[in-house]
Amino acid sequence: MLVGSLVRLPLMAINQFVPPVAAALNDEGHGEALARLYHVTSRIVLVGVAALSIPVVVYRESVMALFGPTFVRYAPLLPGFVAAQFLACAAGSVGILLRMTDHQRALLVVNTAITLFLAVTAIPLTIEFGLAGLVASYLLMLGVNNGLEVAVLYRVEGLQPFTLAHGKPLVAALPFVLVALAARAALPGAAAAVVGTAVGLAAYAAVLWALGFSAAERRLVAVLVERYGAAFGRLRRRLGDA
Repeated sequence: MLVGSLVRLPLMAINQFVPPVAAALNDEGHGEALARLYHVTSRIVLVGVAALSIPVVVYRESVMALFGPTFVRYAPLLPGFVAAQFLACAAGSVGILLRMTDHQRALLVVNTAITLFLAVTAIPLTIEFGLAGLVASYLLMLGVNNGLEVAVLYRVEGLQPFTLAHGKPLVAALPFVLVALAARAALPGAAAAVVGTAVGLAAYAAVLWALGFSAAERRLVAVLVERYGAAFGRLRRRLGDA
């Protein structure tokens, strides 16, 4: 779960600034701008999540070995946790948008429904299949929960995260996967992970660059780099003063 949660970092980064922006756009009646914000942020999140997910899944034994040899035997379960987070992140800031658009009651209904759903699925799965059943329950929980939230948000606000441009990171991920698998086949252990990840990321970035980014995506990335750079600068100064 810890490694799977690390894959979620791009969504967490976006969610640091989405709430006030979404609330302001909603309060001022800028529905089209809110829809564009959702589309752009969810695409950027997908780019980051794919970049983190691929090496974790391909080199899962090496990743789990970082925690000790006991964890390596459970490496086959790691893709389930990562897939769960990938599904959750693909929905973008859906939970925040439901709250920011004054639909807390709808969010409560979704959470209640997913709790009841898990009560009748997670317990039998875990009893029958043990840890693998628990992973399957986790995948179901995030997949169904975020799917319901996207459906509800579309029903009440007409907002949904996906555009044709969301296919670009998925297309770019294909050469990344091929490079990572080739490195795993040709090199041992940690060397495969390092080389495959580095070369794979380069291929991923090159394909994304060739496919192109929209002006809104470039502006968003520039703002993120500027704001997080300033935050890290303040943190360094405080640490220096301490």
